[in-house]
Amino acid sequence: MKIVVLDQSTLGNDLDFSKLRALGDLTVHAVCSPEDMPRLLADADISISNKPRYDAKSLANADHLKLICLTATGYDNCDLAFLRQRGIALCNIAGYSTDSVAQHVFAMLFHYMERIHEFEPLVRTRSYVNADLYGMVDTRFFELRGKTWGIVGLGRIGRRVAELAEAFGCRVLYYSTSGTHEDEKVCRVSLEELLQSSDILSIHAPLNENTRNLITKKELRKMKASSCLINTGRGGIINEADLAEAIREKIIGGACIDVFAEEPIAADSPYLKLSDYRNLILTPHIAWSAVESRQRAINECAENIRAFQQGQRRNRIV
Repeated sequence: MKIVVLDQSTLGNDLDFSKLRALGDLTVHAVCSPEDMPRLLADADISISNKPRYDAKSLANADHLKLICLTATGYDNCDLAFLRQRGIALCNIAGYSTDSVAQHVFAMLFHYMERIHEFEPLVRTRSYVNADLYGMVDTRFFELRGKTWGIVGLGRIGRRVAELAEAFGCRVLYYSTSGTHEDEKVCRVSLEELLQSSDILSIHAPLNENTRNLITKKELRKMKASSCLINTGRGGIINEADLAEAIREKIIGGACIDVFAEEPIAADSPYLKLSDYRNLILTPHIAWSAVESRQRAINECAENIRAFQQGQRRNRIV
C-alpha cells in the first residue's frame, strides 16, 4: 500500500514517521502545489496532508486513492460530495492539539494583558537602571480572577480553555454556534449576552455557515471597551477590517489573533495597516504546533490508517 505525505513542511522536519512506514510504502514530499497534486497522487493508495485542497481537479489522476488522512481537525479544504462520489474515505484527527492551542491562548493573553512587550524593554535597554522607583506602575495590568471569560465553541479546545480560565478564577460562559451543544459545567448564553458580559472572549469554533463573519462591527460594538478578543479558531469567523477598525477606534481593548482569513497573512491585511500594535498580538497560526502536538498528529494518522485497513471507521468524516 503506497502512502504519500504531501506537505511535510507544514508539520516540521523533527518528527518520527516510523509508525507510518510500518503501514506501507511511504513517500514524503516537503511541499505540494495544487498543480503537483495530480502527479503526486497518481499511484497513491493513501494521502496524508494538512492544507492541500482535495477536489475533482487535484484528484484527477488519483485512480488508486482509497483514503485521505488530514493532519488537522478542520476539513473545509475537502470537497465532501466529490469524495463520496468517488468512494474515497476521509479521516481527520480530533483532540491532538487541545493542550497546545489552550496553552497558546493563555500565552498570547498574558503577553497582551501583562504588557510584557512594554515592560521587558525597560530592563533590556537599561531604562530601569536609572528609574526613580523600584516599580513602574504607570503602565497598568489587571488580574484574571473575577473576570468573565466567554467562549465561542465548546469543543475539546473550548472545554480545556474553560478549565484553565476557571483555575484562574474566571466566570466562564459559552455560546454554541450549532445551537445544540449542552454542557452541565459551563453556562450557555446567547451570543448577545456573551458579547456584553465577557472581559475576555475566545473563539474555538470551526469555519462553517454558522460561523463565517460571526463577529463584525455590529457584534464588536456590543463588547466592553476594555475587552480582549482571542481567535485561534479560523480567520474567517471575524471580519478583519471591522476588528482592525474597532482596535484603532478603541471600541474594544484589544485582540490576540493566531488565524487569518488568508494564510499566510495577506500583504494588505487590515491588521498590518494599523500603526499601533500595543493592543494587537499577532502570531502566524502556530497555536496547534507544539512539538508534542505535531508528533501526535502523525501518530493519529497512523492509527486512522491502521483502523481503515482493519475495516473500522475511526475518525471517519466520509
